[in-house]
Amino acid sequence: MIHHTTQELQSYLGNVLNETLALRSFETTLHAGIDAELERREMYETLKAERAAKGEYTITSADETLDKEKKRIFLQFLASRKADLNEVSLQTLAFRLDYSDFYKRGDAKLHEPLTYQHKRLSEIGLSLAKSKLVTHSKKK
Repeated sequence: MIHHTTQELQSYLGNVLNETLALRSFETTLHAGIDAELERREMYETLKAERAAKGEYTITSADETLDKEKKRIFLQFLASRKADLNEVSLQTLAFRLDYSDFYKRGDAKLHEPLTYQHKRLSEIGLSLAKSKLVTHSKKK
């Protein structure tokens, strides 16, 4: 019994660790891409300021075209990061772990797999509860 529980816990914690590492990797990639875009935009603004100080045109059509292309590439990068992201955040994962563990401790039936019979019994229990509520309210 203890050995089975230990393996289950180890598997559970392994899954949590994998999700955490995936989230960290995603965050690192996203942060690096955003930093690169921010640096590019700052350099572009510095170039415009230098040209204005010299009395030149701040941007040429070639500069503007290149800037639009770089922005388009960055937006594609963001879209690809969004597509790569699993919808499981660390906060959601932690909530799921706490929620599942809390209810499993409280009800031994939750350790059993759900079947059609379980659902049917739940609906019967719900019907009984409603009928008791109706009869109880009629007595008052």
